[in-house]
Amino acid sequence: MELGRRDLIKCGLAAAALHPLEEILAAAKPNIQVEGPNILRNGAPYRAVGCNFYDALDHDDPLEALTFLRGQGIPFVRFNFGAYAAGREPGAEWRGYLDDRARWYGRRDDFVAAAETVGVGLVPSLFWRLQTLPDLMAFRFGKRDALSEWGRSASNTRNFMRQITSEVVERYRRSPAIWGWEAGNEFSDVLADPLTKGSKAAGAPSRYKEITSSSEANGGSDLFTLCDLRSLYEDWGEVVVRLDHPARLRSTGEGVGRVDLRGVVEGARRTPDTRDEWLNIPDCHGESALSAPLALNPRNAANVISAHIYQQARIPHWWFEDEAVGGPTKLLALNMALASQDGRPLFLGEFGSLKGQLGQGRMAGDGSAQEEEQLLAEMVDAIVNNAVPLSAVWNYGYLPDNPVRDWNFTAAGRRAYVFRLIADANERLAKIP
Repeated sequence: MELGRRDLIKCGLAAAALHPLEEILAAAKPNIQVEGPNILRNGAPYRAVGCNFYDALDHDDPLEALTFLRGQGIPFVRFNFGAYAAGREPGAEWRGYLDDRARWYGRRDDFVAAAETVGVGLVPSLFWRLQTLPDLMAFRFGKRDALSEWGRSASNTRNFMRQITSEVVERYRRSPAIWGWEAGNEFSDVLADPLTKGSKAAGAPSRYKEITSSSEANGGSDLFTLCDLRSLYEDWGEVVVRLDHPARLRSTGEGVGRVDLRGVVEGARRTPDTRDEWLNIPDCHGESALSAPLALNPRNAANVISAHIYQQARIPHWWFEDEAVGGPTKLLALNMALASQDGRPLFLGEFGSLKGQLGQGRMAGDGSAQEEEQLLAEMVDAIVNNAVPLSAVWNYGYLPDNPVRDWNFTAAGRRAYVFRLIADANERLAKIP
């Protein structure tokens, strides 16, 4: 009897129980590897632009979707592996894992098998939204975790994070489709926002708020700090490195597309940092200072520097308070330089532009479709000119009922030009020595 790809994934799980880890890692040597500041594919330097396929697991036919993307020249996709929310109904989103683990993994097995068949690489982002796992603990243990529990190694949230990470890595590490692992998506954004109305968190800057009292959530405070963030990333990275090949790409999924991190961490303001402030974020333990990209991408957690850089008005903090001239493409170049200096490749996990969100804030323009394409082309040029190892445009494949479906690009329609820009970028990147 001939085995299908999903059967082979299950066989791989059985093999994992029978063979030492060293043998598994030798057999699972990744096609895509991180070596110093470079990405290697089959041992040779490699650079590529792929795309985000955020809601890939919600599509009925993963083979059809990935076949289409491969035909458009897309080499890899970054996608939400888990779920956005805990789930309002039984069986929904992350609650689906608690209610029927085999069914939950079955959908993911099918997607990985389809990617193997088609030859599209995958960068699964395991825990997309910071607030979700603490919320999910209410369905598993009867009480929600506060966000501060992310910073406590023995918390329910951290234990669950380690459990899922271990399961996923062990399940799929032998798949040739897996290009890398990613912890989450832009967790540092929660450092920057008042979370909700409520009583002031004890000892926190006035703009941080508690969502619940200590009697309603484990931990009692939704103050999420940079130390919490670095701690959870380091914990996640330790699990991945213990179970998978050390050269496999590991990304935090951080944005680093803003230049107000110093003010956010100190709780003083939400205006852009000066260049010196942004390059000197206080270390959690007071031992040293790090640039923002390094502060949000701990070295022992990630072997790449993750950044997301957009050209749109809702993220106006594109340059430093003490410098007049800047912008997204200069921010990209700066992140690339800092990553190279640190000996790690830059992974631009998200970039994009969208008409209607342009021409405001610090960006001059008319917000037209023509300007949208022009600005995206400028970012693609910056990716090529800076020889960015890996990047992914946002976003292919939103289903029709998704509230942010305007970001979609398809083979037909107004945004079809995105595929052309990606193909051109990959052709140019391939010519760089």
